[in-house]
Amino acid sequence: GQDAVPLTVTGKKGQTFSSGNCLADSNIENRMDAPYAVTVRQRIIEILKFEDLTAKEISKRISITQKDVIRHLPHIAKSLSAKGNRMIIEAPQCLGCGFLFRERSRFSRPGHCPRCRGTRISEPVFSISRI
Repeated sequence: GQDAVPLTVTGKKGQTFSSGNCLADSNIENRMDAPYAVTVRQRIIEILKFEDLTAKEISKRISITQKDVIRHLPHIAKSLSAKGNRMIIEAPQCLGCGFLFRERSRFSRPGHCPRCRGTRISEPVFSISRI
């Protein structure tokens, strides 16, 4: 079974972030003091329920690389839909000409703008909402 357990994430500089309860498998419920009691994906989900963040901001919060965050996001989006939630992605935008990357299916920041070829592009912002 699954029980609600508190989730606390420690940042690189020692600061702690607490974001309510998270589901954990019952065979580890008695080991909540262990840092591996909650998976990386569960930590990302809990953070995104309360805040809209870029992959870079998520990586800083849970102390993993930005590339690792981007690798987890498609899996998180898929599992959320099965639980009645959905991931909302605020599309990246070219800071030079204003082009909005609405049709982008990747979770990473685009390399350049197809309109002006500029490389100053905002990062996508991720959040979670109930359907």
